[in-house]
Amino acid sequence: RWSRLTFVAYLNDDFKGGSTRFFVPVSGASEPRAAEVQAAMGAATCFFHGDHSQSLNLPHEGALVEAGTKYVFRTDVLYMLPQVSQTPQPQIGPMLPPLKISFASKTRSRSPRRRQWWTEAQQIDDLSLKALLQLCSLTQLHRRSAAVVRAALGPSDGSTPGHPWLGWTGRAIELSTSSAHPFLFFPTLPDSRQNAFSLERHRAGTAKVVPSTDFWLWLLASKQAWQMRGELEPSPAQLAELIGQSLASAVEKHIFRVTQVSVWSGKGGTRTPLHSDSVHALIFQLAGTKRFFLSSRAEIEDAVAKGLLPDAVMSEHCAASRTDAFCLDGSLEELHGLDAAEPKRAHGCIAVLNHGDCLILPAGVYHDVECSVEQPASISVTVRFALDEWNCDTSSDEEDSGSEQT
Repeated sequence: RWSRLTFVAYLNDDFKGGSTRFFVPVSGASEPRAAEVQAAMGAATCFFHGDHSQSLNLPHEGALVEAGTKYVFRTDVLYMLPQVSQTPQPQIGPMLPPLKISFASKTRSRSPRRRQWWTEAQQIDDLSLKALLQLCSLTQLHRRSAAVVRAALGPSDGSTPGHPWLGWTGRAIELSTSSAHPFLFFPTLPDSRQNAFSLERHRAGTAKVVPSTDFWLWLLASKQAWQMRGELEPSPAQLAELIGQSLASAVEKHIFRVTQVSVWSGKGGTRTPLHSDSVHALIFQLAGTKRFFLSSRAEIEDAVAKGLLPDAVMSEHCAASRTDAFCLDGSLEELHGLDAAEPKRAHGCIAVLNHGDCLILPAGVYHDVECSVEQPASISVTVRFALDEWNCDTSSDEEDSGSEQT
């Protein structure tokens, strides 16, 4: 489901001020005209929001309440894709039938009768500045693709001491317990079948927490679905442990600029719906396994044009979209047709991140992320970054870095 209209009902009118004020463009005028809706108990106003045309999606505000107390309730008018339901009806709770979540591991056998339409995400040998430049800067936004670096945090076969960031007792857990920024915790009710979590859609149900080690252990044992995310503040030395000395050197030279380090964790089977981000990211898998359905902006635009995805997934900003645009419960197989002969929405590829792997995710690449149901929970840390390629001497890699990735 996705929201297209706002519905505001007025529960009282014994106050002064507090009108709902719209700013209407006036042809030939430099300033818009203010149009006000005065509250009347039992009345309501309904108006467009989101990615409608400017003439419909009007800037608006709740005016100052000068005396008394104003009570309203706000809800959304929701729409569903015809592929999900041919006879949409108002409802509360999951839109899809009871979940049949499955996880395609690397060793999963596939039916020889059905040709697989999606591909595996490309893999590269190491996490280097050269690779980041090629994937994130030398490729047109609409055609960017992601890449997986296997064992970016060292061997995961136990042959060497574990990397300090790995596991449920590693650096990320340590830093989370003393974070200056509370984490956002997304719980569900015990009998809920919800598995997709959107910051925009589910913000009202979140709790702000500074997780303790015991809280993390409680989450690992929890039977109900949950997600938790929050920012970390690693020291330069701790960041260098994570990204490696090559990129740490690029940080010192102001070529690789870290804008945020954050944790993303969730119960097995939970998802973050299809969206894109406006900044580049490195996603390090610390424990558990995650699957990413990845699609270029060109493929998403094609799916929207065919009516397979809602217009709302295409943001007004060229490289970002919100997770509530296509927030449906279900597995990647159900939503994107991974087990079908043809894609259900858009063409794309699958990246499986195991313990210690890293995903290079350029800005603008669409991704739908699912925690493996084969493990109790999954945790990763995301390093968001910007590149100053003009400050980078790539003369030694001139032949390779000068070519465009497609």
